[in-house]
Amino acid sequence: MSREFIIAKNLALKLLNRYDKTQKEMKKYLLDKCVDPNVADNVIKYLLEYNFINDCRYARNYINKNLLKYGEKKIFFDLILKGLDSEFLKAEFSKISDEQKIEIGVKICKKKYDAIKDKFEGFKIRHKLFCHLIGKGYDYDLATKILDQVYSRN
Repeated sequence: MSREFIIAKNLALKLLNRYDKTQKEMKKYLLDKCVDPNVADNVIKYLLEYNFINDCRYARNYINKNLLKYGEKKIFFDLILKGLDSEFLKAEFSKISDEQKIEIGVKICKKKYDAIKDKFEGFKIRHKLFCHLIGKGYDYDLATKILDQVYSRN
């Protein structure tokens, strides 16, 4: 093993000790630290071999952590930017039922409703809630279903 490989490996392991990373993020980190691209590739292979980085595990953890705050679209595109495969992500999101997504969306909507109910009234509140859901990464149809459910409960 070359000295440069050992230094790069230690940099990578030190980062992974604090944060989980994808292959793309790790490669970018190593290249930003002025590591030779061939050495960076070898470090990535080493990390994959010993399961220090695992894009599937990362995606599942990221989805589970962020699903309570954001909609599917936002999480999906965040993970695409992190270098994950779109087909794999679609498969992961298909495991989550629409009922679960609606339930989470209703919680997000109620929290926002409590924050704005005194400032606005009527259709303006519904519009604000809809825009909030869209901004959180929910698609049009799901946001509509969530709002219908929120208003049917009130």
